[in-house]
Amino acid sequence: MQIDRAQGCLLGQLAGDALGSLVEFRTPEDIRREYPGGVRELADGGSWGTIAGQPTDDSEMALSLARMLAEQAEQTQLLKKDSKRPRESTYLATACLT
Repeated sequence: MQIDRAQGCLLGQLAGDALGSLVEFRTPEDIRREYPGGVRELADGGSWGTIAGQPTDDSEMALSLARMLAEQAEQTQLLKKDSKRPRESTYLATACLT
């Protein structure tokens, strides 16, 4: 269940990033003028000249963070079990999980 939720979050981030790259750094007025119904389809172009669906550096950073968290999950679970006072732990990940 947690894996499904994590995958859903990443998929939503990737889709939102690909759609958002079309209008990144533009004013709300410009966006409404060009996309009166909102950005609803992937297309080439945008602020970075990307191809439809191409991830930006935002997605690359999110995926890198997800990989790091997945690799550290086992260690974090061990720290959580061993910690007697997780809220005062020097391990931020342990404190956040409790």
